[in-house]
Amino acid sequence: YNTDVDPVPRHPEVFLCLVAPKGRLYQWGNPSGKRIWVNYSRPFSVFMNQPTTKIKYFIYARKSSESEDRQVQSIDDQVNRLKKFASDFNLDIKKTYTEEKSAKKPNNRPLFDEVIQRIEDGEANGILCWQINRLSRNPIDSGKLSWLLQRGVLKSIQTIDRQYLPEDNVLIF
Repeated sequence: YNTDVDPVPRHPEVFLCLVAPKGRLYQWGNPSGKRIWVNYSRPFSVFMNQPTTKIKYFIYARKSSESEDRQVQSIDDQVNRLKKFASDFNLDIKKTYTEEKSAKKPNNRPLFDEVIQRIEDGEANGILCWQINRLSRNPIDSGKLSWLLQRGVLKSIQTIDRQYLPEDNVLIF
């Protein structure tokens, strides 16, 4: 815990630091009885109170059909990295969706709409994507995702570098 970075401790019950090989995910108990997960492939990532039921994820990879020359990460690259991430952290992947559509306008991505509908139907409760901006660039779709998180229907949006949870105060797309 570093008071220079975050003056208000978000997880004061975290009191132990382990040195472990890169890429390992460890669980241990503490006096409060909560479970603490530390992800050593991403330094200083701590996952508190992970549910005992495993989150079921859909992988969603997208690149805009416009401006092909400006795409940073191709769909195949995204999918390969996300599958490796899922394998490394033993994530339960139900299906992989890939789409080459712009997210600037709502209702422009039929596969994204299918992902949302299947999450609402309870088939999965998580989305694994390259970056949060792969999911939405318009306020309608962003609102759908935020509302699903707030209601707890969507338990996790996991990106390569961060996990977004229902307990998070604000989710900015």
